[in-house]
Amino acid sequence: MIRLCTGAAAALLLSGCAAAPIQYLTLVPPAGQTAISSGGAAGAPAVSVTVPSQVDQPELIVRQPDGSMALLESERWIAPLADEIRIALSLSLARQWEPGPAGTVRVQVDVQRFDSVPGQYALIDAVWTLTAGGSAPQQVSCRSSIRIPVGNGYPALAKGHQAAIEQLASQIAKQAVKLGAADTACGAP
Repeated sequence: MIRLCTGAAAALLLSGCAAAPIQYLTLVPPAGQTAISSGGAAGAPAVSVTVPSQVDQPELIVRQPDGSMALLESERWIAPLADEIRIALSLSLARQWEPGPAGTVRVQVDVQRFDSVPGQYALIDAVWTLTAGGSAPQQVSCRSSIRIPVGNGYPALAKGHQAAIEQLASQIAKQAVKLGAADTACGAP
């Protein structure tokens, strides 16, 4: 009788400790939103991205109301965060790219902050450098801080970051046109 009770109690405890199913999130928008327009993609830049070590985790890391951070075991990025940002930014730039500087163009993005606050906002703060090769290489470094309000739920946070990356790509693409005209002053974000 004691064995039966002990076994039943253990089964109840184990069932109460079952892990929540893992939900994978992405920063890459659905295919319909990343189609390359007829004017885009030609000469689009190569993109490299670095992210802060604090958020460079497979699990989603969110800021709590008290300012602390929480690592969410059941909410994860489908790929490393730097790769997610790089792919999403590359797709967005390819779609938005207009003729800019001549030669090979590279974009280096150093993400300074990547904040996710459920039900409030998604924030990307980045320093980025746009370099155009050719006979007389040109370079400009700029800073962008983009904060997108988000609804409740973790997919809403991912969509907020997608929108922030879209805005970042727009700022980079506009700066590329200026750089092509030999204007190295950063535009207003």
